[in-house]
Amino acid sequence: MSYFCSRGLWICSRQLLNSQARNLSKLLTKTRAYSWAATTIAKEIQDQPVVVSAAKVKQPDAVYVEFNDNVSWCFKNIWLRDNCRCPECIHPNTLQKTVETMNLDLRIQAKNVRVNKTGEVEVEWISSDESAAHKSAYDAKWLYNYSTCFRNSTNIKRFIHPPVEYWNANTFPTGKPPTIQFEDFMETREGLKTFLEGMIKYGIALVRGTPATEEGIIQTTERFSFIRSTMYGKTYNVRFIPTNPRLHLAYTGLALEQHTDLPYKETTPGIQILHCIQSSLVGGTHEAGGMSIFNDGYYAANWLKKNHPEHFDILSTIPITFTLFDTAVNRWYTSIDKVIETDHERNIKKIHVNNRSMSPPEIPGDKVTTFYEAYQKNCTIQKLVKARKRR
Repeated sequence: MSYFCSRGLWICSRQLLNSQARNLSKLLTKTRAYSWAATTIAKEIQDQPVVVSAAKVKQPDAVYVEFNDNVSWCFKNIWLRDNCRCPECIHPNTLQKTVETMNLDLRIQAKNVRVNKTGEVEVEWISSDESAAHKSAYDAKWLYNYSTCFRNSTNIKRFIHPPVEYWNANTFPTGKPPTIQFEDFMETREGLKTFLEGMIKYGIALVRGTPATEEGIIQTTERFSFIRSTMYGKTYNVRFIPTNPRLHLAYTGLALEQHTDLPYKETTPGIQILHCIQSSLVGGTHEAGGMSIFNDGYYAANWLKKNHPEHFDILSTIPITFTLFDTAVNRWYTSIDKVIETDHERNIKKIHVNNRSMSPPEIPGDKVTTFYEAYQKNCTIQKLVKARKRR
């Protein structure tokens, strides 16, 4: 048996669209893009020291805090009490909140407020009927960071991760995204860190020298995440099997156009791993060949948002039904999502593009043509920004 000489393993997140050659082993992981790696890489942030210059009761329902850069804010009593950092309110081992928000007194009062010797803001609480008391201490930097979101809603950060970069075919001078050798990835902390940083920034990475076995793909995955099984099992093999009486399109030999996988599932993959185990049989021999094509779905959606906002709006507001009939178990899978899913601030959150699984769109009559114009424009941009990798 002859394997591809490159034996490279592609790992991608961020809803990258891909189309693959035959005979790939595919594997999904549970974790979402970015968030898992943000907790793995310890980054030292060099900020100016934050000092509380004054703290006092200024309003009946708030504590006034002034910082050394003359920034000040009145923190509401109920918010401060609910987010007390003491061991009674935050479990010291799990760091999870133990205080019950529903049981707090909405009219709780700050009886005494002071800045202690370590620079923390200490607050002595008492309930409105004076039946209960509690003491809290708040770190100056912690208070300052949260004051920024109170002062300006654009500063609200739901989770923290290093900067990301949308990419196109010209982003990588060598034509390859961040690449690392299997041994370095598996055996060194620095190798793992390099891999994770590349994954966070671009949403795609290549691990060279991965063993050309299904065990190899599992071993690589478990180095940085855990595996989520699907209805296809722990891994899924893309093969040309013309004699299979219950075919999936992946078995038919038809070209797999660029797509995101499993849009018909309630939760789409956060990270997907593609590994070529064996090349196609060409002329009686296994030859290293074929092509993997990837593109950054976020790049295309962001381009659309800037250049054709009306198209971005319709793709991010019209719900589409994605379906698959699993012939092996006679079962339908169905999920309703938008082609471009955004968060509450209209930032791009997910991409769902899979023409094979898209049911007839149910769209208001006056928006049908606009929807198809937007869909085709989005797919055209995706084809223009794609990156190719020969196996």
